[in-house]
Amino acid sequence: MWQAVSVSDLHFLGDALRDKAPAGLWREPHLQAMKRAAQHTGEADMLGSVAPGLSGSAEPQLRRYEPYEEYQRHIIPDLLSERLAELKVNLAWLADNAAWEPERLIRITEPAADEFLSKLKMRDSWDWTAALDAYRNLKMETLEALASRGEP
Repeated sequence: MWQAVSVSDLHFLGDALRDKAPAGLWREPHLQAMKRAAQHTGEADMLGSVAPGLSGSAEPQLRRYEPYEEYQRHIIPDLLSERLAELKVNLAWLADNAAWEPERLIRITEPAADEFLSKLKMRDSWDWTAALDAYRNLKMETLEALASRGEP
C-alpha cells in the first residue's frame, strides 16, 4: 500500500473507512479504539492548507485531493507540484509517531526540507512517483540526527 498512496491519502482513506464501513467491522475492541481516535480529525487542519491552488482556498484545512495520476495529464506541472507539496504532512506524521513535542519538530523543519530536497531525484516535472519514494525514505532516524545537531 505504501507504494501507491501518500500519508494524506491514507488520512482520507481512514476517514472514508470510518464513515462508510459496515457496522459489523467495528466489533473488535482495537478497531473500536481506532474508530474513536479517528473522530478527532480536526488536528490535521493545524497543518494548514497543503495546496491552496488546487482547492481554491487558503483556509487552514487539510483537504482531499484527486490521486496523483489525475494531475499527470496536465501540460503544465503546476497542479502536480502543488499536489506533491506534502512535506509538512509527512514530517508531522513522523513526529507524531515518535511522540515529539511540536517545538522540537519546528526546530528541524528547515533542515529536514533541505535533507528531503537534496535526495529527491525526479526524472522530469511529472515524476510524482519519485516524490512519493522520497517521502517514504524520509526516516525518523534522519529527523533524530537533525534534532540532535540543533539541540544544546
